[in-house]
Amino acid sequence: MARLDLDEMLASRPAPLENGSPTGAAYFDYRIGQPNLFLMMNFKQLLVERHGIAKGVDFYRQTITRQRDATLEKRLFESHHAYCARHAVELHEIIRAGEAFVIDPPRVIGQGNHRPLRNQTRAFYVSALRDATVRGRSAVTEVADYALADFQGDELARIDDDVEFDSGVFHRDGDTVWTLADAQPPLELDAAFSLLGARTDFFGDWFSDYIARYVAATMTGHVPDVPVLIDAHMPPTHRQALEMNLMGRADLIEVPSFQAVRVKRLWQAPSLSYIPFHQRLNEKFRWDYMVFSPAHRLPLLAELQRRANRTLSANRGPARVFLARKSFRHRKMVNYREIERIAEAYGFERVYTEDLDFPDQVKLLRDARYVLGPEGSSFFLGCFLQPGARVCILNHQQTEGLTLHKWPAPLEIDLTVLTGPQAGPLRGRTQDMDFWIDPETLTSFLEDWSSKPDRI
Repeated sequence: MARLDLDEMLASRPAPLENGSPTGAAYFDYRIGQPNLFLMMNFKQLLVERHGIAKGVDFYRQTITRQRDATLEKRLFESHHAYCARHAVELHEIIRAGEAFVIDPPRVIGQGNHRPLRNQTRAFYVSALRDATVRGRSAVTEVADYALADFQGDELARIDDDVEFDSGVFHRDGDTVWTLADAQPPLELDAAFSLLGARTDFFGDWFSDYIARYVAATMTGHVPDVPVLIDAHMPPTHRQALEMNLMGRADLIEVPSFQAVRVKRLWQAPSLSYIPFHQRLNEKFRWDYMVFSPAHRLPLLAELQRRANRTLSANRGPARVFLARKSFRHRKMVNYREIERIAEAYGFERVYTEDLDFPDQVKLLRDARYVLGPEGSSFFLGCFLQPGARVCILNHQQTEGLTLHKWPAPLEIDLTVLTGPQAGPLRGRTQDMDFWIDPETLTSFLEDWSSKPDRI
């Protein structure tokens, strides 16, 4: 994990809140309404290392002036599932934990470290807790003297996870966390379903985790028509994606960063696979922990498509789509201009999905027969592909995690990964390295791959 300079952080001057600063300190603002939780995590960890918890939180409050009056509370850090098993007013378990499964890797052209991923199902359930508190940009649920998080069994203990990434956590030490309670009065609600979290501003996490768990929960028939809590100031496409799946069931309540919401009857559901707060990609981490059972994924994919098709037009989009990635983003394909020209010569239409409204993104993938492009969150839209579609992901040679993109076998979606070597110095995590794709290898592949008869 990259560590930043504490003195630089402390030198940051507060920005006026009326200008849209979510933190009161411009250094820690991601954009209007959105705090940079990664920088704040580094800040909290460095403060505790240098000054300890009590003095460190004083420095924190002097800098993050949006939380100037926040109080520090010591709580027991507990599994949400384990706590609900003892105290939930309603608990409906749909998927049992402990069923083993294996997912074979996709076909890879070039070097890579891909392998079969092995995991066990985690429990999926719908629960309701009495008198619980959640906060904007936080995945932690506060109830009684506990801080609850979505981990089951040894999921949290088996990796190094920076829980301080969460906006509501100042420091964690084993089974104890110190949370930050905002001084502003909480929003009081009788009932709500929470989709608040620390990773909701990332499209891949929002769609493949938060929306997926909401759809899976509503499929059970146990979720009542209650308001849904979402983080404020997410990109418009995030809200569009949720609205497509609400199907008119519930109102949405946007919660600003750090704002507390106290709910008399709080409804929640866990992630379908374990999603860390901010995992360290060291020797303890394994991509196996992130996959979930194809048998349980199939009905979810069918339901996502069913809900989408109720709102999309029947007009056909392009058959060949190149999911382009803008050059300022990390994990850059350094010769992207040449690769895009080759793709266009084979009839692929270049698209930046973030420039489209969400319904247009869905329709783009639903209608495509061939999909090509560098790895990125756009490929999570692949759940809308139709049987027989062909997909080729361009990537560096760290291919172990790409098995997460593989579709369950019954869908007959052909996935190929074409890799190239690292390009330039490594910045940040290995999964985010820049890379280069050999034009001749791609051309040879496309000559055979994209000239085959369409199977849709």
